[in-house]
Amino acid sequence: MDEGHAHVLRFSAAKAFRAPQSGLQRIATNRVELPSPPTPPGTFAAQLLPSGGLDNEEIWSLETGYTGRLTEDLTFRADAYYQRYQDLTGAALFPDPLQLGRTIAQLQQLGDANAVGAELELRYTTDRLEASLWWAVNEFDFREDAMQNARAFEPAKHKVGASLRADVLSWLTLTANYRYTGVTPASLFTPAIPAHNRLDLVATMQLGSVSELQIGVRDVFDDTDLAVDTVGSGVQPFETPGRTFFVRLQTSF
Repeated sequence: MDEGHAHVLRFSAAKAFRAPQSGLQRIATNRVELPSPPTPPGTFAAQLLPSGGLDNEEIWSLETGYTGRLTEDLTFRADAYYQRYQDLTGAALFPDPLQLGRTIAQLQQLGDANAVGAELELRYTTDRLEASLWWAVNEFDFREDAMQNARAFEPAKHKVGASLRADVLSWLTLTANYRYTGVTPASLFTPAIPAHNRLDLVATMQLGSVSELQIGVRDVFDDTDLAVDTVGSGVQPFETPGRTFFVRLQTSF
């Protein structure tokens, strides 16, 4: 926007796709065989019919952003995006012809979804100090059918963070990163994740010209109550590690 590039506008557009797993193309399965009699032989409580073939899921994305150098030390950044998801795969349910309350479903591309979001950041930088504050908002909306499934966790609506990096001595750098994440909403196959806070601290020491030693702690708040869930499962397969101390030596040659 100016000759010194103190104010910069950005625009971009992109398209991507996700091919369905080959195992899902013609998948069909039956689960929990019901006793016969009274039900007809070969009757199951849950039945997944063959899909008949699935096409690629697609996403269109429009993004824009602004970066402005307000002073020599202060920079402001704002980014926004709109995404259009098409042909998302989900499970279509059918009535039970035997009226036994069975679940009969078929994988189909049920519809579309929209996502919008924005990010703001204010960054202060000097020769020995760098500090920033940022905020992000995300919205994801399945518009067509409640049985749609992106096979991924939806984004948390609100996130806020701060970071600080200080060169205390010529050989010592201290870094702190804080992040608040709002509630991650539940979807068809993913549970809701409660709001949580995280703080990481790291001290980096230069050892000569080719090596450095890092000593730090991750998750200072020791948030072990936050379950680690997997997509498509309501169980917690892993223990949340919580507060973790670490030492790392890095060298180049």
